Amino acid sequence: MAKFKPFHEFQKPLIGFTPESFLDYVETVIPKDHLSRLVKEVIFSLDTEPIEAKYSFLGQHTYHPKLLLSLLFYGYATGVRSSRKLAERCISDHTYIYLMQSYTPQRVSSMQEYPGSHLNC
Repeated sequence: MAKFKPFHEFQKPLIGFTPESFLDYVETVIPKDHLSRLVKEVIFSLDTEPIEAKYSFLGQHTYHPKLLLSLLFYGYATGVRSSRKLAERCISDHTYIYLMQSYTPQRVSSMQEYPGSHLNC
């Protein structure tokens, strides 16, 4: 039974148009040396098992920890620390859409609670 919302590394974006593949979209819009690609590569190489083990199977599925970590790290690196602004950027900024795999967090509290709830991992 899954704890997290499903995501694929190259999921198609849900914005106004449908490119042939998400990879093609990313290749044309986000440069290869862009900070968002580096953040995603580093975060996705981390072992997040200790964090994942803390999640319950009960209730609604949550965002994968790697998605939230990449969002927070990229936001901090670019000076966006407000959870409301991060949520807005997940709708309007293609780099944030890329990092969150087209998920748009509606509940700001999920991003506010995330860093402090996993400090012991």
